[in-house]
Amino acid sequence: MTVKIHFITYGNNIYNNSKNRLRIETNSSGWFDTISVYGPEDLSCSFATEFKDILENPRGTGYWIWKFDIIKKQLSEIDDNDILIYMDAGCSVNINGKTRFNEYIDLLNNSDETIISFQMHHIEKQYTTKELLQYFELSVNDADSNTGQYVGGILIMKNTDKMRKMIDECIDVLRSDHLLVTDYYSKLRQCSDFKENRHDQSILSIIRKKYGSIILIDETWFKSFGSKESLKCPFWATRKK
Repeated sequence: MTVKIHFITYGNNIYNNSKNRLRIETNSSGWFDTISVYGPEDLSCSFATEFKDILENPRGTGYWIWKFDIIKKQLSEIDDNDILIYMDAGCSVNINGKTRFNEYIDLLNNSDETIISFQMHHIEKQYTTKELLQYFELSVNDADSNTGQYVGGILIMKNTDKMRKMIDECIDVLRSDHLLVTDYYSKLRQCSDFKENRHDQSILSIIRKKYGSIILIDETWFKSFGSKESLKCPFWATRKK
């Protein structure tokens, strides 16, 4: 069976222009078998009801937790071992990066791992509250707390049981304490070099470290998009609106 490649993004009305732009970019690339652009109206009723208090927060239109629901939904609808690529609506597709895009797909197809993680230089414990670390039975001194956090806005996934379990665990974190994904605990005493909580990104970063992933040094953000180095890479974290 031929593996298909699917693309999804999400945004509310503020991101309509970005969603349309990204739809055009992904269509023009010719890389994807399906392209789905979601909004708040597409969230599952059960998720929207259970996490209504979080979703009503204006930051990230709910601290970006909608990401877990639409990924779960899409994984349930595509075939096993198909590739699912999620990008934040502010990101961009660089059609000059096709060679590297194909390398990403080959990496996943030839690996037992189920997701590619772009690792930043930002240390996990500096961008994750101690309360969230403790949920995963981690301290600020553990190895996973002292390695770079993984990018949460661009996800390259293979639809496997393990991938589905990872997303389910993200939702379990929310369910255990609705405050963990918010800024509530950031106001309490944290480690001396703590900067801020990164919400959905913090949760998914720790879970990927727990389950394992293909780790690449972050090649989604550049000081100068359009530079020679950036043109080799297919996905840019441009943060456009």
